Amino acid sequence: YAPYLYFGSLLLYTRFGWGTLEVGFGGTAAATFTVMIQAGLYTTVVKKFGKHGTLFIATLHMSVGNLLLAATGGTIESYRGIFLISLGQGCICVGLAVGLPTITVILSNLATPKTQGTVLGTSQGLQALARVVGPLLGGALFDVTAALPFIVASGIGILACLASYISLCIARHHVDVKAPPRDNEP
Repeated sequence: YAPYLYFGSLLLYTRFGWGTLEVGFGGTAAATFTVMIQAGLYTTVVKKFGKHGTLFIATLHMSVGNLLLAATGGTIESYRGIFLISLGQGCICVGLAVGLPTITVILSNLATPKTQGTVLGTSQGLQALARVVGPLLGGALFDVTAALPFIVASGIGILACLASYISLCIARHHVDVKAPPRDNEP
């Protein structure tokens, strides 16, 4: 989600001339929507699709959201304006709301009690590293064209979507072989 986080405001400024007030309202709306989804739908989605299915849904939403943001243009009132911005941000919000906690749950359940801290700490460290590399790469891509960081992020997201689908297939294949679920598993 680095393009959305770091370059969303630049995209809106470049394409539509948005200033700090408009970007601030948009960011507040997106954050509020993310919290509402996480609080209201996360448990339902995990119960219906399982952890790996939820991760697949999250990565798919984030990929589509980035592509929609890349496709914005024209005037803010046009189809490629506020409609695609809202739809793209909405998809990314859904992906973040259900994806980030799901990654933590999956990693926590895969780790043994002794290695849980190491596994979750490594995950957070890698996420922090991505937040360092993302702006550097995204900035270079943004200099080529404003849409490019979002297109590249979508491609990476599609790879993550494929990996989560493979993980889902493996999890479903081993469901009968694996040990009973832990008490803390949603």
